[in-house]
Amino acid sequence: MRTSASTPVPELLGLRIQHYRHAKGLSQSQLARLADVPDGTIKHLEQGVAVDPHVSTVMRLARALDVGIGELLEGAVLGGGLQLAQAVLEKAVRE
Repeated sequence: MRTSASTPVPELLGLRIQHYRHAKGLSQSQLARLADVPDGTIKHLEQGVAVDPHVSTVMRLARALDVGIGELLEGAVLGGGLQLAQAVLEKAVRE
């Protein structure tokens, strides 16, 4: 998956979610059910509309997609989403 260095962080996270969702052959509704989040959450994240996803949402999605949090946040961290990445990792360490 290719992203531009100028791609906004919410779009990078959305692209990663969409990439892994497609790789698992899941619909947005199926992923939402697996992650226990509302259907609209997946749509908004993939479209880059949700600009500040909750830490627990990102963690649930990573688990549902069976990927590490680092993999899911890879482009977002490189694109400047360091605060979200730090929050997710800090919460994961506490759990």
